[in-house]
Amino acid sequence: VRAREDLPGKPNPAYTNVRVVAAMARAYADQLDEAIERLEAILAEAPGNRQAMIGLAHVYRWRGWPERAEAIYREAWSEDPLDNFDAEYGLAYAELDQQNYEDVRTAMRRLSPPFLTYYSFDDLHGTWSRHFRSQILFDARFGRSSGDTFGSKQYDANLWWFTYPWRLNYRAYVRTFDSWAEFPEGDHARRRLAGGVEYRKDRWRLIGELSGDRWDLDTPGGRLQADYRASDHWLIGAEADFASYATPLRADRVGITSDRYSVRARYRRSEWWDLGGELAFQPFDDGNDITSATLYGSYRLINGYTYKLELYGSTGLANGTLEEP
Repeated sequence: VRAREDLPGKPNPAYTNVRVVAAMARAYADQLDEAIERLEAILAEAPGNRQAMIGLAHVYRWRGWPERAEAIYREAWSEDPLDNFDAEYGLAYAELDQQNYEDVRTAMRRLSPPFLTYYSFDDLHGTWSRHFRSQILFDARFGRSSGDTFGSKQYDANLWWFTYPWRLNYRAYVRTFDSWAEFPEGDHARRRLAGGVEYRKDRWRLIGELSGDRWDLDTPGGRLQADYRASDHWLIGAEADFASYATPLRADRVGITSDRYSVRARYRRSEWWDLGGELAFQPFDDGNDITSATLYGSYRLINGYTYKLELYGSTGLANGTLEEP
């Protein structure tokens, strides 16, 4: 019997599964570009392969593209609940990345009875549980300079304590701010205490804060911040900071205060590179103003399995003067 070479052969499902596993092995090694290329090639040949679709959605999510991942998880959805775990738990992660906390809670309730013993569900449950914990963040910067414009020695230290969320989307926080510099005319320190509320839902993150000097609550201030995630790649935001933390210590030393208003945008292509910028206007109560523009970005030079090398850079322009009266 002679075989017809012009007739298409039936693909071997075992071979396709092996190709999916090989592609996911690249993803686990953080070679996301190669994993996506392999999985998209499989789906070009077998568009309905759920294993490849869910794997591709996983990789998109790991890359930081939750919206694109969500669309594929929903496309790979199965009517059989016992056959739908991979798509549903992956979708829960994508919703968590997008701050759709009500949808995540619904998914957790639906997944917990039949899949309670699954390792992947246990991992998801741990991630979801961390959402309900309080959080402490600390940021400190130290500097030493041959000039004395901003101080020959200086440091800044910020501490935030966030409460656990209530009603899924709200968190209260307390913040302390310490700044000190050494000047020829005398050292100066600024210490402030603040309290605020953060709201996170869907594409939005909103913050409202009241602040004052730590010991006598003099020079009251406040801050309003809004961040909007326009897509998997774009994040835009704006901020109004009254009695601004950005007031230079040399000005604060002689009782000068300032406000600061800014808008910013950031484009993140993938784990490989991102680029952002900010425009700011800072008026001082002595009549001086500062207008500034900042551009920053990062690029991954080496993406090895055991090590990575990334390049960070920033540049800026500012005009205006600040002089002691």
